[in-house]
Amino acid sequence: MDFFLHIGMQKAGSKAIQRFLGQNSDFLKGRGLDCALDLRSGIWHEHIFTNYDGATDEKLNAMTYLSPAAVLSFERAYAAPNQTIEALLSHCRSAKVIFFCREPVAWANSMKNQVLKAHRTRLSDWQALTFESGRYTVGLESGAHLERWEQMLGRSAIRSVAFKPQINVVPVFADWLGVPAETLASDSAPLENPNRALDAYGIRVMLDVKRRIIDTDDATHVEAVKLCHAVLSDRMVDTRTQAAPLLLTPEEIEECHTKFGHGMNSVLKRYGGGSGFTLEEQAPAMTCFTPTSEERDLAREIVARARANNPGNSAT
Repeated sequence: MDFFLHIGMQKAGSKAIQRFLGQNSDFLKGRGLDCALDLRSGIWHEHIFTNYDGATDEKLNAMTYLSPAAVLSFERAYAAPNQTIEALLSHCRSAKVIFFCREPVAWANSMKNQVLKAHRTRLSDWQALTFESGRYTVGLESGAHLERWEQMLGRSAIRSVAFKPQINVVPVFADWLGVPAETLASDSAPLENPNRALDAYGIRVMLDVKRRIIDTDDATHVEAVKLCHAVLSDRMVDTRTQAAPLLLTPEEIEECHTKFGHGMNSVLKRYGGGSGFTLEEQAPAMTCFTPTSEERDLAREIVARARANNPGNSAT
């Protein structure tokens, strides 16, 4: 069996790729490419790369007798430990890896927006997302991880591709798989952004909502964020056509360039043959995070509705 491994990175088109795989799984299987849908757990094939176990090994072994090739996808797979990579490779004759990478400042800003609007992340998680805390390191120091993959596969088996929100990654990915674009399902390209960003208004509302539920139970917390998403849906930013608010300070931007800019450019040059990143369009920096009276009233209403929907919560 041959493996085609999409290993990252976060915030670089992973959902569009996984949507394409799910939508075209029967077609791809007919071309000898098994999308291993039965092995999905967590975020697509997250379990394989983060919790490889005996059951996973048995399923992969059985799959080798059924299909000539398999496609696996997980946005943080590049950070898988060596023993997991070795276990995977023991089931295949050859493996190819694709890694979509993003300009560091744009990636960090997108991650900060994403963490804020995530259902289960608390306000403290968002506040801890700083360069000093090291929370960005796993995502932005991918070069060291790719070197481990290179040691096992060789450089020619790894391909890095520069990602921008305006670019549809699906044709690039399909071409890498060796699938002609004209043979794909007519709706393979994502019709809408599956992971839109909060605008400035939404950021202030979400911050105030999470401040008000800082000590509440998980069920109420998730319900409040879910309601917040619904209320703010019409205001969310499709980053393919509009830049999301810039949440990083000038000092953080400089630190991001200094710490990670060279490394990410090196990844693109070493495995993609490109000349490096071009900067993504940036919105003006967001300078006011204090909610207006209207935004506070909306946050208060959202939290009240969430608590009413979960009357047994232990909120303070």
